[in-house]
Amino acid sequence: MRESYIYPSLEEPYKEVAEAIELDDFQEKRWKKKMPDQLQLINKYRPISFSEMLGNKVAVQQLAAVMKTPTHPHAFLFSGPTGIGKTTLARIVAKEVNAIVEEVCAALNSGIDDTRTIAASAGFRGIMLDDKGKSMNKMIIIDEAHNLSEKAWEPFLKLIEDPPTHFYIAICTTEPNDVPDAIKKGRCYPVPLKGISTPEIEGLIQLVCDTEGWKVTDDVFSAICQAANGSARFALSILQAGHSLATRDELAQIIEEVESKDDPIIQLCQYLVKGGRAWVQVSKYLERVDKPEAALAKACNWLTAAFSRSQEAQAKDIYRMLRAFTDTQFIWNKRVQLYSSVGKIIFGEIPF
Repeated sequence: MRESYIYPSLEEPYKEVAEAIELDDFQEKRWKKKMPDQLQLINKYRPISFSEMLGNKVAVQQLAAVMKTPTHPHAFLFSGPTGIGKTTLARIVAKEVNAIVEEVCAALNSGIDDTRTIAASAGFRGIMLDDKGKSMNKMIIIDEAHNLSEKAWEPFLKLIEDPPTHFYIAICTTEPNDVPDAIKKGRCYPVPLKGISTPEIEGLIQLVCDTEGWKVTDDVFSAICQAANGSARFALSILQAGHSLATRDELAQIIEEVESKDDPIIQLCQYLVKGGRAWVQVSKYLERVDKPEAALAKACNWLTAAFSRSQEAQAKDIYRMLRAFTDTQFIWNKRVQLYSSVGKIIFGEIPF
């Protein structure tokens, strides 16, 4: 049985998690009194200081120490899996340097004209004043930076090497290998992050349950921590949607729904299973897939799960789709394999 989160009688590793984020203040002063009950957990429990960050202890401590030096960096590269705190850390850095934040999604602003506009804005100070009457600094956070085209990086080269004194930039990516060497080597302070450990995820979920007054069954608790796969954001999203359920089988559909909200390949699979075959819609899903190899694996996993719980008539169709996605004919190029598999389904090479 897991321990209840009653400070300070916790055993490790939960006690360390509670101490790291100052449990008493966390539960009573900030979330209980200042945050509305209807706020999403991922926002309600988003860290606002280095001390509240979960996981990646060494990297976070090093960053906090660097920010206290008079010659702290103005450009940062936050890299690591999704849902672990890259953008959150960038926002904390912005708070430390008294900066107004502008967030830019590179998936939607990936061309050189977009980055030229961003770079040009660096010269202008924010119009807001701090509590001392001085103009606030400015920080640009580039999310999903691996989506930027090769040319789109060029306006940042000089800016990152010699930024205005009031300007800061944070580059956040799950694919650091796609960031040009000219950017990441020598020009940016690197903050490589790893997935949150299972004990840390368990500690976070137990803390939130106790703070919210939720009684979560052991079966559901363990299923949430397992499904989180190192992502605090995903764990909190599942917890919010499924904390009142009794078993992991009931939770499975919630997990699937949470996964599908922002994942184009799962949305595509759902569309195909429902009989959708319009290329216009299919192409919209495919255009949003930025990692085809991971998308193929996720599609196969989703279809396998759907196949196992389907009635016989639909199971036959799902089985044919699964065969299309597992075709190894084009293994040399995963994007070609992905498009070929989908093409076989929607253009009739696999009968339905």
